[in-house]
Amino acid sequence: MPYDDDDRYAIYRAALAIPGKILRSCALSAFALLLAWLGLDRAVTASGQKGAKQVTPDNSGAIQAAEQAISRWLDAMRLAEPRGYVEMQDFHELPDGARVEQNSMSWSEKFFTAAANPYHQKLSVRRSVHHATPDTFDVVRHKYDAVGKRLVVDETVNLILITVEQPLDDLLTKGEGEKRNEINKIAGLLLKMSGTMVATNLQDAPYLWVFRFPATIREGARFSTNPEADPRRMWSWASRLDGGIHEGRLYFLCFKQRESTSGRIMSPDGQHWFDGKCWAALER
Repeated sequence: MPYDDDDRYAIYRAALAIPGKILRSCALSAFALLLAWLGLDRAVTASGQKGAKQVTPDNSGAIQAAEQAISRWLDAMRLAEPRGYVEMQDFHELPDGARVEQNSMSWSEKFFTAAANPYHQKLSVRRSVHHATPDTFDVVRHKYDAVGKRLVVDETVNLILITVEQPLDDLLTKGEGEKRNEINKIAGLLLKMSGTMVATNLQDAPYLWVFRFPATIREGARFSTNPEADPRRMWSWASRLDGGIHEGRLYFLCFKQRESTSGRIMSPDGQHWFDGKCWAALER
């Protein structure tokens, strides 16, 4: 039976109408499961829009430009060679370490579940840093085990790249429905797939991330909850979450987009996180 955007939106609004924070949270979780069961893998945005916009000639160019920007960011993060990482015992080893640590911790609270948060682990987290080069960013790397997965989290002032280290050989031989279900399951273990964010009216509003998958999930595939949202200009970090398969491993990409409560949307310089110079434009 086909379902359209109006069906999806009606279910979503019904979930939001349920009184009580706990009941509403349960309803949103149930809504996510219902979307997966119905095969409606289109993003429902926090602003209450009816699903994702249809791709037209007018916006396909903007989508392509955003995807190219994301590709450049991923390439820059992956260009940071392993031998360039230096183990770090304390953030104060960095010139602006206290602010780097505070930034990292606050964004980890937004994105990760408590069980997967690198700052909530009882066992030790191996932490190292890679200083920016002309082709790479300042990167903090967290390596640890959580929720039954070996994780490598590479973090810049603008991005968090989460790689699940176990190869996906078995998963990639399964049917597309099984692949989608497994990816959704892993995402739910690692990330807060629903919650609240600051809306454009500066009030708290719910968000719900639902991936839109390609027809075939294979090596090199990428997917997003909202490919129409340009991460360079979108209102909030909750507007978009990405994922994909790279070198046989599953990854997720979170965007540290600050809600533009001042009316300015600006991205700090990723090559100057550690020395604090990235904040100069935001502080003027």
